[in-house]
Amino acid sequence: MFLHMDYNTIEKNETKEESYLHIYILVASEKEGWVVIQSPALKETLNKTINRGKTVIELPKLLKSTNITGVENKGINLKASVPVSVFGYNEELSNRKYFMLFLLTVYLQILIVIQIREQLIPINKWGNEFIVPFLNFKDPKSILRIVANESNTRVLVVDNSTSTSRALSHGNFIDIQMTTDGPLYVNSNRPIQVSLIVNGAFSRSRNGFMSLVPSLNHYKDVYWFIVPRSHMHENYELGCWEPGTIKKTRIIAITAELNVINDILYDNSQLPVNSTVRSIHVGDKTYSTISFRATEDYHTLHSNSGSERFGVIIYGACYSHLYGYGFPGGINS
Repeated sequence: MFLHMDYNTIEKNETKEESYLHIYILVASEKEGWVVIQSPALKETLNKTINRGKTVIELPKLLKSTNITGVENKGINLKASVPVSVFGYNEELSNRKYFMLFLLTVYLQILIVIQIREQLIPINKWGNEFIVPFLNFKDPKSILRIVANESNTRVLVVDNSTSTSRALSHGNFIDIQMTTDGPLYVNSNRPIQVSLIVNGAFSRSRNGFMSLVPSLNHYKDVYWFIVPRSHMHENYELGCWEPGTIKKTRIIAITAELNVINDILYDNSQLPVNSTVRSIHVGDKTYSTISFRATEDYHTLHSNSGSERFGVIIYGACYSHLYGYGFPGGINS
């Protein structure tokens, strides 16, 4: 599998030392194995041992690429001897030594700590056709990241008024600065991985997160998932309150053909009537994204008829803290 992380979360007019670590968390069920890590950005091939459970791998500092629409980048290849789940994020070195000052410096706006988790799925689960959902942000600064595994991969990105095409080589990816908040239609001649990288989701320079975008083949007719609680970890307060309200910034986004929306049940009830709906026309079909606020804990979504498939992304962020989260509700395997 390939990945690359290049998050320019600091304002462009600020002088910032380039000091980013890339950290991967590999989770394995087998007793012991190994992983080989290769990239043109690394000076040498890395060989690491994998243990049962969680293995944390910290790579040498990598150069950041310029985050410009149309720039093609090299990814990082990870090949493991045993089945693993892979999670990645980057961490700013200059912030690391001041992490204990986090609570103080957040409110003084002296320090900005950004740790964006990156999700991966195996290459054999990639897709060819995607609807990038509308995400309900106040001030979105989203990047559409498309990763290719095969040479001569041709990608088409379409909104309701414009389209753009790109060609990618084996192991490369492209970041496209989104000029609309969606939905978008993405099509390719070869399997690709598509994800959304969001900066400033609910607050300036904060709440960044990444979420994979399920392909149409990943859609399911039933989902069981958990929306994170407020204090799920001592270092992260997810889904905290908006100023002056008691509402939480937890949101569910459902994407489906327009005629399927009314067939979907949320916790065995109709979808909330105050939901936000956005649509895109693709040929003779219309796809819609419906987004609404969610409560913490366990939820279900399913097709009432039992035959209609749809995609789900859950996301949330805080005003008073720096962290956001986003993830698919599940993928059809």
